[in-house]
Amino acid sequence: MASGDRYSGGCGCGTVKIAVDRSAEPMVQLWCHCSDCRVYYKLPIVPLVLWQEGLGSVFQIVQGEDKLAKTLMDSSGKTQRYFCRECGEPVYSIVGGNILATRPTPILDFPFKPQLHLYYKERKMQLHDGLPKYSDMPASSGGSDKKLSETGEPL
Repeated sequence: MASGDRYSGGCGCGTVKIAVDRSAEPMVQLWCHCSDCRVYYKLPIVPLVLWQEGLGSVFQIVQGEDKLAKTLMDSSGKTQRYFCRECGEPVYSIVGGNILATRPTPILDFPFKPQLHLYYKERKMQLHDGLPKYSDMPASSGGSDKKLSETGEPL
């Protein structure tokens, strides 16, 4: 993958560098309000980009793979989160064994275009952006498929 064909980025200290194929279409771009993400990323709401293709094909670790550490910090035990050992910044996660998730923040100039909200019932703030807001997750992802209004009321 030539450098012009990819988005590049990495952790805050520059030890870990990553690249994402510019031609790859994410499965979904979303805002997550779940407590696991809020605790791990230390944010009230977390922007996430998910790719089905995952590590190696769309997303590559260009430098510092040996400086990544892994944790299974999530209530389901199905998410492996990788972060830089030097600065502690989260770099990417593997969800359910095959879906790669990353925040757009470490990927420079990535055009984040969220399509929905997950776990809006756990939100710490209301967002009036017109996007669908799921109480947990869509049925296609194993959730209840229940949607909430922007103020959190059932629809």
